Amino acid sequence: MPNADFFARLGLFVVEDFLEPDLCARLRAEVRSAPRNQAEVARKGIDLIDETVRRTKQVTVPGWMVSLVKERLLALKPKVESHFHSVLTGCEMPQFLVYGPGDFFQQHRDSNPEPGRPEHQYLKDRRVSVVIFLNSEAQEASEDSYSGGSLTIYGLMVEPPWNRCGFPLVGIRGMLIAFPSQLTHEVTPVKCGERSTIVSWLA
Repeated sequence: MPNADFFARLGLFVVEDFLEPDLCARLRAEVRSAPRNQAEVARKGIDLIDETVRRTKQVTVPGWMVSLVKERLLALKPKVESHFHSVLTGCEMPQFLVYGPGDFFQQHRDSNPEPGRPEHQYLKDRRVSVVIFLNSEAQEASEDSYSGGSLTIYGLMVEPPWNRCGFPLVGIRGMLIAFPSQLTHEVTPVKCGERSTIVSWLA
């Protein structure tokens, strides 16, 4: 399975040690005890639950966790701007997500700038998607890892037949990956364990 270097060579932005191991452990401990709700999907300007498309939990974490991650993302923003040759104004509030066994998110895009579509404005504004891993993917799940649940990204190569291929990323604890929000991507079903990530979007 491709590693972080593979995705960096294809133009994505990767920071393998964005969060320190001790901080990941602290955040994961908070996530395990925090309230969870079924995550929604946006469809024609309406947020709704559709477990045929997305099955994951959004975690309501203490405010200090959201602020800490947002501050780090804003500090990283100049490097992301330089990498993608784009001017960015800020980021959405980070979301903490948990995928348990069988949870997934089908192929989708985080941004839809097409004119005339009745979508939320934030879906039109998103430029760069960010995923941060709080634990690692492994062949067999353990207390601090999960199996399955690969972030798979499409459209990284333009030549056929590679333009239709999705490339799965091996999640590593503390790693951040950022990619254009218009790229199609998915989270494959988790086989066992609990996949814990943070997501946000730069506009």
